[in-house]
Amino acid sequence: MKISVEGHPNTALIIFAKAPIAGTVKTRLSPILSPSRCVQLHKLLLVHVLSQSEEIVDWDVYLYGSPSCEHPFFEALAGQFKIQLRNQIGADLGARMRWAFSEILSVYDHAILVGSDLPELSSTILLAAQQVLAAGAEVVFAPAEDGGYGLIGLTQVHGCLFEHMPWGSHTLMDASLQRASEQGLRVHQISQIRDLDTPEDYYYYQEHIAKLEKNYKF
Repeated sequence: MKISVEGHPNTALIIFAKAPIAGTVKTRLSPILSPSRCVQLHKLLLVHVLSQSEEIVDWDVYLYGSPSCEHPFFEALAGQFKIQLRNQIGADLGARMRWAFSEILSVYDHAILVGSDLPELSSTILLAAQQVLAAGAEVVFAPAEDGGYGLIGLTQVHGCLFEHMPWGSHTLMDASLQRASEQGLRVHQISQIRDLDTPEDYYYYQEHIAKLEKNYKF
């Protein structure tokens, strides 16, 4: 079902994704999955995120690819979904996120960034984040079960959230909240979301993955 949010501010969704290259994606699943299966799963999860974003007709969607947005799979997705492709630029994840937010927030009122490994991501969650920003929050997070976060939304770039952060650590969410508090930013958290990184996550999501594989063809 297509969702239109009447009168909402100018909003863009940023999706960060690695190119589906064997041996570089979902590597923490290698004890239980082959490299080719990891690639297949990575593609499936990205298509799911794009499908959810497509339900919100008023947003523009940008796929920031790494190491390059010119991978054939990304280009194929651009033919299937209404997205614009961009390269991730920066020495580390924080620098790349800051760059993307800087680009998007120079044009849009609100920007929401998600990764590509969120099996439970829905248009409802994306809209909840946008509504929090529209209500006056300067930062919105969807915390992840592992101590990080699966979504961050901003109305302007705050460098403190991207510099010298413990990326990939179970302390990332706490560190981000601490940084935001020190700067006096208005922060809101929406419901927790679980990503898919580890074998434990894979087993947790096995039935859900099977449903996604029935729904999405690529």
